[in-house]
Amino acid sequence: MDLAETPDQSPNADSNGDSGGSSGSWLQILANYATILIAVSAVILSVWEGYEMRQHNRLSVLPNLDMTASWLVLDGGEQVQHGGKPKTITERSHIFKVGIENTGLGPAVFEKALLYRAQVDTLLSETEQEGDRITLRDADSLDRRLRRQFPEMELIWGGFEQGSLMKAGNTSFLYEAIIPSSAVPETLDASPRTRMRQMFNQYSFVVCYCSVYGEDCAHAVMGAEPPPDACGF
Repeated sequence: MDLAETPDQSPNADSNGDSGGSSGSWLQILANYATILIAVSAVILSVWEGYEMRQHNRLSVLPNLDMTASWLVLDGGEQVQHGGKPKTITERSHIFKVGIENTGLGPAVFEKALLYRAQVDTLLSETEQEGDRITLRDADSLDRRLRRQFPEMELIWGGFEQGSLMKAGNTSFLYEAIIPSSAVPETLDASPRTRMRQMFNQYSFVVCYCSVYGEDCAHAVMGAEPPPDACGF
């Protein structure tokens, strides 16, 4: 008697079929997770690179202002830059200059300037708004004291404006004085250089500045140290 073919009903056949389907499903799930992981990693890497770039850009424009002071003694006939212009000295003279230099990597934004009388931390002068002139001349008491000590001295006051920029490597003069030897009072109990430094050290001239990002704010000081919260940051 012929027997009709019947499908194999053995347990092994069902087991193998189910196993193949399960393996395919798991592989698909793993592939999906791998795709998601790669996408998330790419986003994280992009964000990190952007952060690193911003940090690099911020550091690459970091300013640093330093107060500078110089003292020269020149003989008659020599030339000196006085107020940005050449000047011929007619007799032996003492030259005293005070300036501010940007030794950082990027431009500095001048936020404000303050002038204190040292020891007592008395605020004598302060710029209040953008465009205000920042200059040592605001210290009327300092100006008068200098002229009283050396009546024949030639004074030039420099400065800059609040809100303005100083490029990296640039220098701006704040004060320049030429004191002819014949104008030094005989009653002076110290050298002109010592006397000038003594007077300036009784004041604290503070320039507050920030980077172009409005961050990394600091201050430059000439003379005595100001109150710790002078600039407000």
